Amino acid sequence: MPTKRPIDPRPPVFINCPFDSEYAELFRAILFVVESSGYVPICALDDDDSGRIRFSKLTTMIGVANLSIHDLSRIEVSADTMTPRFNMPFELGLYLGAQHFGGKRQKTKRALVFAAERKYWAPSISDLAGVDPVFHGNKPEACLRAVRDFLHTRPDGGVLPGETALAADCRRFRTDLPLIAKAVRQTEAEALRYKNYISFLEDFLELKPGS
Repeated sequence: MPTKRPIDPRPPVFINCPFDSEYAELFRAILFVVESSGYVPICALDDDDSGRIRFSKLTTMIGVANLSIHDLSRIEVSADTMTPRFNMPFELGLYLGAQHFGGKRQKTKRALVFAAERKYWAPSISDLAGVDPVFHGNKPEACLRAVRDFLHTRPDGGVLPGETALAADCRRFRTDLPLIAKAVRQTEAEALRYKNYISFLEDFLELKPGS
C-alpha cells in the first residue's frame, strides 16, 4: 500500500492521470469527489519510497483497488521528446490485465476512462476500441460529474449528493483553502500540493455541516 495512509479503512480508488500543472484543476476535482464520497484516492504520488521501483508501486496500488479512474487525454506526442506519453495507457493496461487474469476479487474491478474529446479518441490504441470513455473537454466540472456518477454510492451503500451540491462544496473548499492554509503557516500554493491538499480536504469534509 502507499506510505501515506497504510491503515485507512476506506475503499481505495486508483487514479491514473497526468500530474502536470495544466491538468491540476481536473485532478483536484477528481480528488474532491473521491474523498467526498467516502473513498480514499491512491496514485503514484502517494508512495514516496525512492527505494521501490515505480512498477512495483503501481502493481501494489492496482492490486488493492477495485475502483479506478484513468485519463487518456494526454497521449499525444510530446513537443520536448517527440515521443507519445504512454504512462496512462500502460497503467490502464495493468489494471485491465489484473481484472482479466486475476482471481475472484480482481474480477470485480471497475474502471472509469476519461478522454478529452471524441475526435482525438484512440486512433493509436486500437485494442481499446470497445472501451467507452467519458469526454471531459478539459473541464473540471465534467470530471466531477462523471466521477460522482461512476462511484454512485458511498462505500456503505448510501446515495451520494448530486453534482450540483458537490460542485458547490468544492467551490466553498477552494474559497476557504487560503485561510485554512494561512492558519497553519502555509501559502495557497503550498496547500495545493497533493499531500497537503488531501490533508486540508479531509479536515474540511470532517468539519463540514452534514458530514
